[in-house]
Amino acid sequence: MTGPCLNDSTAVSLLFASTPDDGYDAAEAARVLERWLVARGLAAEGVRVASTELSRFLRLRHAVRETLAARIDGVAPDESAVRILESAALAAPGTPIGVWSADGTVTRGWRSTGGDPLDRAAATIAADVVDLVCDHGDRLERGAGDGPPFTLRDDG
Repeated sequence: MTGPCLNDSTAVSLLFASTPDDGYDAAEAARVLERWLVARGLAAEGVRVASTELSRFLRLRHAVRETLAARIDGVAPDESAVRILESAALAAPGTPIGVWSADGTVTRGWRSTGGDPLDRAAATIAADVVDLVCDHGDRLERGAGDGPPFTLRDDG
């Protein structure tokens, strides 16, 4: 499965960091995560998230948030956040790919080459956050009000 394009408008790590924290019991949260992954092309219809996988994705979301906040603040993220991102990336190795749209524009994408479907989804999120903080980190900012917690400033 090809991950989303890693560009300003579809940075899956920004979308993942914006997923809600509360209001769900564990079973409902697992179903919400399943739908979220399918809607973003990170998993195929019918994917099932067990409670252990839900916990892993909640830890991953915390690591993504920690990493984005650290990049904004100009500091290194907590070492545990780095380990979680690395673990996610290593569970499903992959490679960057070019993704062309109908109008001929190309953006960077990610194709996971190993692991199970949830490993591949987590690896795509991890690859995206690394891409985001390395290539677009100077444009990252904290969101305001009821909007997403992190956004990219449009410098163009």
